[in-house]
Amino acid sequence: QENRPNKRIYYVTDEGSAAFQAWVAQPLPISPIKDDLLVKLFAGFSVPREVILAELDNHYRQHCQRLAIYQTIAAQFFQCPESFSEPMTFSYLTLRFGIAYEQMWLAWYHDAIVTLKTLDKPSNLLA
Repeated sequence: QENRPNKRIYYVTDEGSAAFQAWVAQPLPISPIKDDLLVKLFAGFSVPREVILAELDNHYRQHCQRLAIYQTIAAQFFQCPESFSEPMTFSYLTLRFGIAYEQMWLAWYHDAIVTLKTLDKPSNLLA
């Protein structure tokens, strides 16, 4: 390695491999949703509507960017799922979850925007 620091090569020990396999084999409960945006949205009635809409738009842009990144990865590396090796199949499944999550979030965003806009209709202002 000329002109660079010495490379360090690490290996997984037998003990580390056994601990990892034991961890993977343990069942997990589903993870709770922890999202600061949802906390803000829950209390969104207490701030001007524009504040919540701006925050939703901010997240919308970020989710669009992340979806585009995932779709680029899928197009570059995962074009033919039926020919994947076993490790590649597991990577592909993980990527597909990310894509599905971002698509779900974007669909939820559109529903949330429509719902918030109905609050501005006169029949809801009397409530």
